[in-house]
Amino acid sequence: MLIPGLLQTADYATAIFKGGQVMKTCDTERLTEARLARQRILDREDRPTFWAVIDEAALRKQVGGIAVMRDQLHQLCRMAERRNVGIQVLQDAVGAHTSMTGGFTILDYQASEDPSIIYVEVGAAGDLFLEKPEDVAHYRKSYGYLRASALSADASVTYIENLAKNLK
Repeated sequence: MLIPGLLQTADYATAIFKGGQVMKTCDTERLTEARLARQRILDREDRPTFWAVIDEAALRKQVGGIAVMRDQLHQLCRMAERRNVGIQVLQDAVGAHTSMTGGFTILDYQASEDPSIIYVEVGAAGDLFLEKPEDVAHYRKSYGYLRASALSADASVTYIENLAKNLK
């Protein structure tokens, strides 16, 4: 339901944090600044590869209003131009899919002695970090299904560009 945090604009992130109407302004500002600081990992010399499969619903939900959402869609297109970032759109026509209960992130590390970790954002209840090989295998299978069901990276950028153009 959300654009991944590493791809969010400041205004989109702020709108997300304000959306619950339970945070103080100073908290939303602090969280937005932290999110933007984390995004710098994609600019480092040793930057990781980041590949996101984004549900179409997240692209259509007007978080922060039309101007904020249009800027966010343009940001996705700019990020997709990077060699270390891939974006695919999972269209509504796919129907039910393996990630409908919530998003997840697979964290792989270069060092072979560091096992992969699955990060599941649960929300207000906290977050989960899964390391068991069977959990990692399950989420890898889900991720493979999502990528296979989504538009290609090129078709996804075209789709996002068209959404931005038609946003009224």
